[in-house]
Amino acid sequence: MASRTALTSSARSEADPQEADPKRKGAQYELSCAARALDNAVYLASANQIGQIGVYPGASFGAAGGVYGPDGTLVSEGVDVSGGVLGIAEVDPGFPERWRGFYGDPVLERRNLSLEACS
Repeated sequence: MASRTALTSSARSEADPQEADPKRKGAQYELSCAARALDNAVYLASANQIGQIGVYPGASFGAAGGVYGPDGTLVSEGVDVSGGVLGIAEVDPGFPERWRGFYGDPVLERRNLSLEACS
């Protein structure tokens, strides 16, 4: 198992980040957004650039962004508009509180841990 890990690490270190597949980078962006929504049990609205942008030479973006629910799921739908994609979502304002009741309240738990560490 150790040699397999070493091989994977070696292969990753040789990859040039500038050469990464834009779709792969898009998946990482989407995963990061979903994780932040889940971590904080909130709706998260995210906007991103798409394609190759002249402002960032050599950079390309593979995810448009969207709206993620407190459970980390993508709740928006992409609608093509002139020049890009618009994410539209219908949200339930009571869902974050219900989700926290089921999943726990990460903000409250962090606050309690901080208070316990100080006493």
